[in-house]
Amino acid sequence: MSAFKFACIIVCGVVLAAAVPAVTAQDSTPRRIALLIGNGDYNLNNKFDPEPIGNYVPDLRNPCRDTELIKRQLEKYGFEIFDYCNVDQKTFDTRSDSFSAGLTKLPKGSIVFVYYSGHGMQFHGRMFTVPVLFEMDPKAVNAFSDEEQFKFFSRNANDVGDLLEKLTDDKNVALIVAFDNCRDNPVNEKVAYNEAVSIRTAPNTLIQYATTPGDRAPDGDGSKGRNSAYAIVLGEELAKGGDIGDIMAQVSNRIWKIYDSGKRDTYAETNIGPAFAALTYTPLKVGDAGPPRKSPAETPRHL
Repeated sequence: MSAFKFACIIVCGVVLAAAVPAVTAQDSTPRRIALLIGNGDYNLNNKFDPEPIGNYVPDLRNPCRDTELIKRQLEKYGFEIFDYCNVDQKTFDTRSDSFSAGLTKLPKGSIVFVYYSGHGMQFHGRMFTVPVLFEMDPKAVNAFSDEEQFKFFSRNANDVGDLLEKLTDDKNVALIVAFDNCRDNPVNEKVAYNEAVSIRTAPNTLIQYATTPGDRAPDGDGSKGRNSAYAIVLGEELAKGGDIGDIMAQVSNRIWKIYDSGKRDTYAETNIGPAFAALTYTPLKVGDAGPPRKSPAETPRHL
């Protein structure tokens, strides 16, 4: 049985006495749509720098390759892909705003998939993705008060809470958000907020983090053309197809086993909204209705 249930609304073509136009078959066809963002060239000099330059955060080899890997898998299942490589703070907001604006009135059965690969951080009870051209002098920022530090990150990074609020919260639309980034704190906090970061998970949403709060995400061997450790597992599980909730559960299970064997320092954390858990079988395979399902009340759900 499926560990996660992952589906979105299919708009029924009900004709209401000529007062409402009939919904066409095309209108009711479920959509699959994805936003993929990878940030790696943090000083935007079009090359990988093994050491940080100035106050820019260190470059990463893998993020844009990670989004390409996930893109190749999602394209097999008919996803409309919006993918971006190396975006600054303003561009991140603009692209996510535009993407979110297209998520209104999605047909039943639709799937929305959001993936971010790059630097990330947690501070003062909030989580941020790090845009390219982000600069920080740790010594100077450490001298700020907690309030001043929070204002600094809010002005210069992208608040994950703001991103999630933009996305659809329709209880019948399945939304998956995967954060392939670190969750550690770049500065010293006077109050211990970082371990207790709680990002709201909307009822229709599954959020999966590549690592646990306060920890760094393991990277892949970029020098050999590989992807991040999380992206490799996610890509392999997407390639198998099947129920999308089961896919994300298997990603978590595989990473847990690596962690439990001592080959990884952290495991993936997954948060699931109740509407997402109650959704019926949603396969990443055209024409596959899936096996008979028990009702949500009869079926235990776990990672």
